[in-house]
Amino acid sequence: MIELTQHQAELEKATPCSEHKLPLSTAQRGQWIAQKLNDENAAFNIAEYLDIIGNLNTDLFSLAIKQLIREADCIRSRIIEEEDQTLQIILDDDRGYHSMLDFSTSANPHAAATSWMYKDMLQPLNQRNDTLWCSALIKIGEQHYYWYHRCHHVALDGFAGNLLTQRLSEIYNALETNQDTGPNPFGSLVDLINSEVEYKHSSRFKKDRKY
Repeated sequence: MIELTQHQAELEKATPCSEHKLPLSTAQRGQWIAQKLNDENAAFNIAEYLDIIGNLNTDLFSLAIKQLIREADCIRSRIIEEEDQTLQIILDDDRGYHSMLDFSTSANPHAAATSWMYKDMLQPLNQRNDTLWCSALIKIGEQHYYWYHRCHHVALDGFAGNLLTQRLSEIYNALETNQDTGPNPFGSLVDLINSEVEYKHSSRFKKDRKY
């Protein structure tokens, strides 16, 4: 747990940009209200780990993770509560979201790794400074790793998590073969919020609500 504490401290130093302060979408607001009604409920946390066997270049993997974090701004989002408003901010800093852990010398590396992951996944995320997404590359043996990532459902769903995994693989493979990683495939939270505002001011919304 030392790594998590250190990275959380790093994240506290990151300064959010005021222009990145956004309202929550309707779906996000509903989930956050449900979370606040039961602060100790970790049911809104979703997580997975991938089994990686082979000669992994951990330096390139770290670079790929950093690029992924920069591309997907929902990863860098946090929920804040100001007076009577619940908002989200997007941090510009990509530090603190990824850990490198080594359980390969444990008596049972798999058990030690899964125990750590379960503890992280079952931690309720309900405070202003909680990190909504995190990941860890966990070594459990020679040429054997787990890549774990966890998020609160207010930031990502399972489908989006799968898109992150695919994009991470694309970036890593491109870096390993000295190829261009290609354009950022992700939309932005700003575009998402704007599209919902446009919908709510459209004739379609009025028809849908009347129906």
